[in-house]
Amino acid sequence: MRILNKLVFGGLVGLGLLPLGLLTVWALGEGWHFPHLWPKRWSSTAFLQIFSGKMGESLWLSTWISTCVAVFATAFGYITGHFVSHHPLKKWLLRLAYLPF
Repeated sequence: MRILNKLVFGGLVGLGLLPLGLLTVWALGEGWHFPHLWPKRWSSTAFLQIFSGKMGESLWLSTWISTCVAVFATAFGYITGHFVSHHPLKKWLLRLAYLPF
């Protein structure tokens, strides 16, 4: 039974990573047309083009802003959840959270 669980888990992880591998092949391959199994050439010119000039600068700025927003939203959500879980009117606050929906 444990072996079956490990096989199922490994299969699900592999199935989840398959799209990332396909995206990597698409990003690094050039001249990949229908009947071919693999691209004719492998190149990183697409990545070099993205990371050069203003496009790379805006990509890093966007990544930095989204990381900051994620960190602050996680911290604020943790503080709010802690406040609600220890508040005497916890049930009322939880019902109030569903009001906009």
